[in-house]
Amino acid sequence: VSVYAPGRAAFPFHSHRVNDELFYIMEGHGQVRIGNDTHNIKQGDFIGLPADSGNAHQIKNTGDQPLKVLALSSSLSPEVAEYPEIGKIGVLVGKPPMGEPDERSLRKFFRMDDAVEYWDGVD
Repeated sequence: VSVYAPGRAAFPFHSHRVNDELFYIMEGHGQVRIGNDTHNIKQGDFIGLPADSGNAHQIKNTGDQPLKVLALSSSLSPEVAEYPEIGKIGVLVGKPPMGEPDERSLRKFFRMDDAVEYWDGVD
């Protein structure tokens, strides 16, 4: 369970290639942005986001009280997350891929502009 202060976003606008997500709004209200659409959300709402749907998403507290959200994920590893508005990609490996990393985890973020060709740097 996560709690977000008024005006705070739960996470940057992003999409997942591997993991499905489900959010349950426990308290408060706000907005969820999915692709180009924005929807009001309130206590009791469920939001289901399948992996690889091509729709980035973000939840934001637009109310004046804390927004309490229960987030569930299929927690498959490895995971690739894309951040279209800021031009980044994340590679997340370990258990759980979206949780706190441990010594076996790999969590790296890259700017899409830094991409190189497959054979780049190979003789």
